[in-house]
Amino acid sequence: MKPERIGIVSIPNREKCTRLLCEIVKWLSKRDLSVCIDVETYTDIEKSHLFPKENLSEFVNCSIEDFQSLVDLIIVLGGDGTMLRVARQTGKAGIPMLGINCGGLGFLTDIKAEEAIPILEEIVNGKYTLDERMVLHARVQQKDNMDIKSSFALNDIVIYKGSQSGLIELYASVDGKWINTFLSDGLIIATPTGSTAYSLSAGGPIIHPSLHAILITPICPHIITNCPIVISDQGKIEITVQKKWKENDDGCLISSDDQMLARLASDDRIEISKAAHTVKLIQPKGNNYYQILRSKLKWGERG
Repeated sequence: MKPERIGIVSIPNREKCTRLLCEIVKWLSKRDLSVCIDVETYTDIEKSHLFPKENLSEFVNCSIEDFQSLVDLIIVLGGDGTMLRVARQTGKAGIPMLGINCGGLGFLTDIKAEEAIPILEEIVNGKYTLDERMVLHARVQQKDNMDIKSSFALNDIVIYKGSQSGLIELYASVDGKWINTFLSDGLIIATPTGSTAYSLSAGGPIIHPSLHAILITPICPHIITNCPIVISDQGKIEITVQKKWKENDDGCLISSDDQMLARLASDDRIEISKAAHTVKLIQPKGNNYYQILRSKLKWGERG
């Protein structure tokens, strides 16, 4: 399908990214496309002097949340953090997203800046594939709080100790069957997409994004045989905070795609399962996941 309404989001105040952003906006302005630019990104273009201000009036200036009713493709310029933020704000709408790397490693924003225009040319002509990525849904039931906090995560849900706390004790079960009580610095519950993020740093395996799986990775476990475990994406994970905090211990926290969700106390419960929706990532024709791994992780390089 050829996209006709394009949304653009860029990481703000980064010169390299702003130059590429203006180049892409100029390229889009020559085509018969409806273009919406998120508010911060629009301001970046205005301040840059790289695009004629009088021509900006032809574009819609709106919030990322408004993209859900205005666009059928989102271009994201930045790093994986920017991509995760946009996925969090628009993911349930199912709008395909294209990530162009202006940040660091960039597993989600895997298109190189110099490849952006040629690849966009193919995409606006309908030459691309859609890669549907699993999303996690977390619900936090706190013992002393009737409100249930919830969040979606494309990468991971992480339970981790506070800056002043010792090891934390987490009782974990899947479909009502006890797995283990982890004594560790925390737990990472990751999607296959998130297997190359924090979980990889904690010793977890890389899982191909097409697999239907959820990864549970302990962070610095007290017992070194507490290894990562891969379960079916149909599994319902329940985690209960077990540790009784000592005086001056600030307990543990839970985050969703690196955004803090809640501070946890003893007997608080977290339920994690696959979300009903997926996040759709645009892949250029011929894109190769294993080549991306070799490139990003520098496999085969020496010295």
